[in-house]
Amino acid sequence: MYENEDYFIPIIWEGDGAHPSPNYAVRNNDYNVMALPSSALNGDTFDLGGGTGVLGRYQTIYNNLVNISSPIELDVLMSLAGGQIEITADALMTETIPVDDYRIIFMLTYFYSDSYNSTVVEYYEEDFTLTTSGSTDQFVHSFDVNPALDLANTRAVVLVQHVNTTGVFTVGGYPQYPFNMYPILQAGMANYPLVAPNPIANLEMDLNDTVTFDLTDYFYYQGNPVAADLTVESSDPTIVEATLDGIDLTLTSFSSSGNVQIDIFGSYDGYDAISSFNVYVVDPLDHYIIVLDLDPTSTGATLQASLENFYQMGDVNLTSDINAYPLNSNADAVFVLLGIYASNYTLTEAEAGLLTSYLDNGGNVYMEGGDTWAYDTATSVHPYFNINGLVDGTGDLSTVNGYDFFDGMTWSYSGENAYIDHLAPIGTAVTLFSNPSPAYDCGVAYDSGTYKTVGASFELAGLGGTNSLDDAVSGIIEFFEIDGILLLPPTNLAVDESTGLFTWEAPVVDELTGYDVYLDGVFQINTTDLEWQFTDLINGTTYEAGVIAIYDEGPSDMTTIEFVPNIVNAGNVVVATTSLNGNYPNPFNPVTNIAYSIKEAGNVTLEVYNIKGQLVTTLINDVKETGHYTTTWNGKDNSNKSVSSGVYFYKMKSGNYTATKKMILMK
Repeated sequence: MYENEDYFIPIIWEGDGAHPSPNYAVRNNDYNVMALPSSALNGDTFDLGGGTGVLGRYQTIYNNLVNISSPIELDVLMSLAGGQIEITADALMTETIPVDDYRIIFMLTYFYSDSYNSTVVEYYEEDFTLTTSGSTDQFVHSFDVNPALDLANTRAVVLVQHVNTTGVFTVGGYPQYPFNMYPILQAGMANYPLVAPNPIANLEMDLNDTVTFDLTDYFYYQGNPVAADLTVESSDPTIVEATLDGIDLTLTSFSSSGNVQIDIFGSYDGYDAISSFNVYVVDPLDHYIIVLDLDPTSTGATLQASLENFYQMGDVNLTSDINAYPLNSNADAVFVLLGIYASNYTLTEAEAGLLTSYLDNGGNVYMEGGDTWAYDTATSVHPYFNINGLVDGTGDLSTVNGYDFFDGMTWSYSGENAYIDHLAPIGTAVTLFSNPSPAYDCGVAYDSGTYKTVGASFELAGLGGTNSLDDAVSGIIEFFEIDGILLLPPTNLAVDESTGLFTWEAPVVDELTGYDVYLDGVFQINTTDLEWQFTDLINGTTYEAGVIAIYDEGPSDMTTIEFVPNIVNAGNVVVATTSLNGNYPNPFNPVTNIAYSIKEAGNVTLEVYNIKGQLVTTLINDVKETGHYTTTWNGKDNSNKSVSSGVYFYKMKSGNYTATKKMILMK
């Protein structure tokens, strides 16, 4: 076993907000400690202390006790198997001990830094029944691999602990502290020999982007870099494809449909290891609202449904994980729900830091919570709301009156109702909601010029009566200026320099009415087609083609592309190459258009396959003359049955030419 230790004092249990350990509260109650860390070393030397100096005191006591024999020998091994960390402990009794209650405890501890040391991140215990000298047993427990855990700094710890107050291992002297009645009889620690000490951090990729990583010295064996055998796997290659070329890992993004886990497998000297990270693909044209529901008694689904009635620029995503969706310019607003006492959540500084960065970049945040303004410790994001939390109030909210852009509105309140903080606006912030009796503000809006915030000390989903929840939601959406539709421009512009044919793809929306086409800034035509043939072009001259999507609400921004024509006349049709040009729209529902061109007349086949490689339908099997063509697929198979949502591939053959492209049907 690598790095086993016969004597180990685990000063590693933690209950602070930054590195909380599982079962901390239960273990704290078991030990009944007054301050942490505390310890009864060897069961007979008690020490109680806290702060940064306690480690030195423990070390002195430990050095005096380290050679005292134990009735148990432990041999601990840490291994990886099937996506789990498996801990095996072989126990040998070297002495007979009284029959009593004992536990064997499995833990994963994590090293943070030289100044911090480690804390418990996983915990499990079961009965330990060996008592007779010479008896042996093997104990095994597995924990799921956490992709965020750096295995190079993770240790497996196994303890055998006496958990009764009788027998030879109990010691008096501090009867008010049961801690000294739970001595640790033996412990072992191990790490895993093959690890990736500097794994790739979770990353964000743009749609249709490629990123490459050099995996040289990526895996370490017992602390030294080794040339491990590598394989990679993507949890969804239709979103992010992961490929290996020797030591180069290349990621290519195809879709912005969610998080993808990338697993890097290494093998060396009979050991296997896995290093995992997540990739989130961002389409620069995607927009969304995040409902961050941290309330133990959730109201997020109710708020989400109301927001969807008024937000037309994208999706409304409900989550309890602040890292689930990128807090960037794609996020039009974040609604943070913290709940009302006694079912409330205290915002952490880590979460607050992400929100402040988002606001500094021009974001919009609504945040509600009964205790977050006047009772909980303020985080770095609280000053962004320009709210003064005056009083940790009581359960007296029954009516809510509106002010400023809610002037004249009134609601009855049926949400959770305890310790509703009394608020007051600071500076240019304004009162938005108020309780008439007793009179106090319970909602404040603030426009900084860079970002906008709304803070409330009640649950928005509890509003009803004369005015509705929808009235409140629509007003906040308008205040955040995200109440319109997103006027997306056309994408994937291309000009065939041999013919002057200008093509583009439609944005994935239903509201547009057509396109305005420009050449060097001069309007050419309004069309509903996805192509336009430029004429009278001069070879060798640089031109700029532009196109604008036209909506009922107005035009999108213009997107442009430069090209230099090199046109050779060949009758009325000039085609430079046989080509499968793509489909539009993509994703689509229920119909998409597939464009292709034929340089030389001949038989052409165009077939659709599912992700399993099974033929779905044949769209074309015919002789085609030279020219540009477009055909449609209506999402049905050869039996005229509609197929399900998913990824499909369309394959074209013409002479020696073969090409395959991907399309997504989203119902």
